[in-house]
Amino acid sequence: MRDDPDEHAGKPFTDTLGEIEGGRFLREATEQVREIVLAVMETRKKGSMTLKFAFTPTGKGAVEIDAKLDAKVPEHDRTTTTFFTTPEGTLMRDDPAQPRLPLRSVDPDRFHEPLRHVND
Repeated sequence: MRDDPDEHAGKPFTDTLGEIEGGRFLREATEQVREIVLAVMETRKKGSMTLKFAFTPTGKGAVEIDAKLDAKVPEHDRTTTTFFTTPEGTLMRDDPAQPRLPLRSVDPDRFHEPLRHVND
């Protein structure tokens, strides 16, 4: 005859989670889940969370639980920036091999016709 599984089930571990660190651990895990889900939806990248529990006997009919939470929140890809190099190894935003155009500002008061925008 098999033992009834509920007979030895004891208190649900989900109840214990709410008691670890006075409830702080569960609140932190809940907040991390929310942060991960929002980041996953925004970035369309995978996120994860690992909970780890270490049980250490105290020798007095009790155990200490050391709870750890490791969250991997996805991040947006960073953009790249292109630089040109000089023979000396200096990084420049403008191509040093390309001559600069002699561009200047236009004073709108010097013209009788109104300036037109590209969309006009």
